[in-house]
Amino acid sequence: MTVNFEILRRILLEVLEGQAGELRPDSDLLGEGILDSLQVLELAGALEERFEIRLDPYDFTPENFRSLRSLMALILKKQPRARKAAM
Repeated sequence: MTVNFEILRRILLEVLEGQAGELRPDSDLLGEGILDSLQVLELAGALEERFEIRLDPYDFTPENFRSLRSLMALILKKQPRARKAAM
């Protein structure tokens, strides 16, 4: 599944129920209070479903959920593993 900022932004807006201002690739989702801890879990579930990845407990770090850019890096890192596991 292809990942880009627009897809991630749409998924995040679904989790936030449209309650977000301008979301840029480097917006600080945690520092600016855009995401709370429950929304991080909801977002993680949406990402796992959409991109067919599995997030492990050690993936739940502020660095991975800080911005759309860091989320994209996490997804790209997890996707090859998901493809190998399916083979």
